[in-house]
Amino acid sequence: MNDLISICIPVYNSEKTIEQTIKSALSQTYQNIEIIVVDNCSIDTTWEILNSFKDMKIKIFQNETNIGMVANWNKCLDYANGKYVHFLCGDDLIAED
Repeated sequence: MNDLISICIPVYNSEKTIEQTIKSALSQTYQNIEIIVVDNCSIDTTWEILNSFKDMKIKIFQNETNIGMVANWNKCLDYANGKYVHFLCGDDLIAED
């Protein structure tokens, strides 16, 4: 299998955990992935942390206003290009395989 998998990470005020979450997504043994992160207008340093990543697999977006949790998850799907989608919360980790 070599299909693109989208790892979608909807976030809001995740400054304490988002770095580890993204690192766990990047450490996948399956390499044909994109990581879609949509920040729902965090008021902490989440946006700055997201912008510190320079990996081409990561695509970050920020909503103009807070659109609520469900709409933010749907926004992740709007940006996803993969055949398969895996949602990963901003305070979770994913096993490398």
